[in-house]
Amino acid sequence: MKTEIFWQTVSQMADITCSSAKLMVAQGQSSEVYEREQIQLLKAKCERRLRVIDDEVALNRGNGLKPGCDDSCEEQSHLTQSPAKITEE
Repeated sequence: MKTEIFWQTVSQMADITCSSAKLMVAQGQSSEVYEREQIQLLKAKCERRLRVIDDEVALNRGNGLKPGCDDSCEEQSHLTQSPAKITEE
């Protein structure tokens, strides 16, 4: 599962946010603004992760490679072209 570290981070953020909010309430402070800010941070983190996943999916669909391959995409695309196309270049 490629997203395991992401989910661990989300879980840690949730634990810290809940603990901090409980402490704020226990001290007589409002935690609403803090909780909203934390949700905004989580939302931004989720959107970044979605962009990474979308880029990986697009890469896989575009050239049949998996992200992080040893060959550059350009090199691999030349290797996977048909022989007729290679000779035309």
